[in-house]
Amino acid sequence: MAAMGIKKLTQLDLCSGVGVGFPLAGLCLKQFELIGLAEIDPYCCEILNHRYPGITNYGNIKSLAYDKLHEIPKAVDVITASPPCQPFSLEGKRQAAADDRDVFYEILHIVREKQPKFAVIENVPGLLTAPFAPGSKRIYFDYIQSRFKKDGYHIEKLRIGSGHVSAPFIRER
Repeated sequence: MAAMGIKKLTQLDLCSGVGVGFPLAGLCLKQFELIGLAEIDPYCCEILNHRYPGITNYGNIKSLAYDKLHEIPKAVDVITASPPCQPFSLEGKRQAAADDRDVFYEILHIVREKQPKFAVIENVPGLLTAPFAPGSKRIYFDYIQSRFKKDGYHIEKLRIGSGHVSAPFIRER
């Protein structure tokens, strides 16, 4: 149980990296029970195993979305995700849906299937303006919003600078 007898929210974190974003925030707040991670990078996986012993790493998010979703043993209250930013970054090619690293479709599929109370996703500001695919007039973020709305979610977007959290680098999300 969390502080004052309040039930902890179960959290599934996708595209976890080394686990210092959403999983660490949940741990620090003491209001979340981390029930799973999803990461494929070998170095990151090693760090996750050390930081979160006993927490299942479901590995490849594409496999999780279509083959392993039934393996998540509990209801999920919160899905958090930090998908690769390269498909949307202003510094990159901005291939969006045409980039093999884009996993938003899988994240949206997992959210639709698990129906958490909340979904929190962070990415680069370039996601807000990236075309759906090269040459497309459709904006990728509009697609994401429409999918969430179709699944009954209220959307709020927020841009946060690293200075808001006293990070030693300059970056917006």
